[in-house]
Amino acid sequence: MDKTEIRKNIITYIAIAVILLLINLLINFTVYRGEKFDVHLPGSDDFGTSSFVITMVFGILYSILIYFSSKKKWKIEYIYLLLAIPIGTLYLIYNPLGKVPDEDMHARKSMAISYGNFFSTQVEDGKAVYPINSKINELVTRSTTSYDEALKRIEAEETDERIPLEYTTMALYAPICHMPQAFGMFVTRIFGASIVVQCYAARTVNMLLAIFLVFEAIKLIPFKKYIVLMIGLLPITMNEFASMASDAFAIGFSLFYIALIFNIKYKETPIERKDKIFLVIYSLIVALLKIVYMPLVFLLLLIPRKKYNNKKEKNVFSAIVIAISIIINLIWLVYCTRFLVEFNQGVDGKAQVINILQNPIGYILVMFRTMNTFAQTFITSLCGEGLGHYNVQTSVLYVFSCIMMMTVLFLAKEEDDDNSFDFIVKAISFIVFGVIVLLIYTSVYVQWTPATKPIIYGIQARYFIPILPLVIVFLDNCSFIIKKINKSYLFLFVVFMNLNAVCMIMYTYVFGNVLDFYIK
Repeated sequence: MDKTEIRKNIITYIAIAVILLLINLLINFTVYRGEKFDVHLPGSDDFGTSSFVITMVFGILYSILIYFSSKKKWKIEYIYLLLAIPIGTLYLIYNPLGKVPDEDMHARKSMAISYGNFFSTQVEDGKAVYPINSKINELVTRSTTSYDEALKRIEAEETDERIPLEYTTMALYAPICHMPQAFGMFVTRIFGASIVVQCYAARTVNMLLAIFLVFEAIKLIPFKKYIVLMIGLLPITMNEFASMASDAFAIGFSLFYIALIFNIKYKETPIERKDKIFLVIYSLIVALLKIVYMPLVFLLLLIPRKKYNNKKEKNVFSAIVIAISIIINLIWLVYCTRFLVEFNQGVDGKAQVINILQNPIGYILVMFRTMNTFAQTFITSLCGEGLGHYNVQTSVLYVFSCIMMMTVLFLAKEEDDDNSFDFIVKAISFIVFGVIVLLIYTSVYVQWTPATKPIIYGIQARYFIPILPLVIVFLDNCSFIIKKINKSYLFLFVVFMNLNAVCMIMYTYVFGNVLDFYIK
């Protein structure tokens, strides 16, 4: 590449960075909510000044870092760490405790596990309860509307009093889902830390583990690594990572597991004994993440026979691992059904399962009607709408730009991309994806939706994040070819999209501009 071409690329890169920087500043200066319109220039109010500083400092710093990382040809997984850890920390700081979906219940379950109560054995009236430090009930709550209120809760006197607190919805999750958070709480409590510190330690451990799993997924996956990076940096993903929610571990580990399977499938070396041991362990973890993600273990069928000593070894190993995963999943399912109480009025899980079996066509219509009704919400939520506790409104400019970019990235094939998937690989990936989607719909229908309702309520976009890499596989084609994507521009977009999200979280909670409705 000659000097003229290099100079042109530098000018283009700077121009794109400046445009994104100006867009973010203009969004922050002109926030509009319903009938409320304010100008937030630097120095005019606290939000204007704070958002200006965050956007300028992180925007300029990341623009420089991304350019030099690209120039030095850093591996993409290390660029992910460079982006994810500081951005995730901003989410962790500016989202008050309890302002991520169900974080209050996740915090209670995590603390119960940190005290040694792994299996939610104490039940009252069908509900799972455990004596937990009473401060956590005040500290991690959905009712917090601003940082002023959060600070008052933090500064309130702390005692060693433990009261029985209910977390029945979380009792349905296997203990492994909350082990990272419980570990953070346990270690800091040993050193005499307050409940506040324990909660933020739980968030930090949860976030770092999830980021590390995505880092490993990017390193392992043999195709379209930049899409996995983008999935790991979607605002909804970072919103979950920087919390005590079990979705962080579920997302991170599912992405890692999918990447590992494809790495083994396409690498040149045969499968070794240590690979088999780790595959068994990882498959059992996947089986216990959530029942809906258990079908991911069937991806073991993608590993070709040539990786084993013979066909019999492949069939026996795959059958044993899948069978054990299913059995463990079913054992946990039988155990946790005792906690399937009536979460919403009119819900009867057993009756609804019978209804599905007796009228499968009617249930298919219910699922399709749900998809048709909420498709827009699912898609926009994946790309940044409804953060925090569903009531943080990010810029529609970024939401729809992200939708278009994700669509192109998932469908397009770069001209120098020689990866291809045969019919069997696409078919298995599609079937696993479809079964997981079916399980997500059915589990929410059985747990949350009265049988009389024509659509299923409670499905969230974040449930589909762990299986997004499978979409890359079964939508792969050779007809939609684009020239080589400049990854630096993609990284810039992801950074400024997240900076916008962080500023809107800050606008909502730190400065108390809370919407009077939830984005469903």
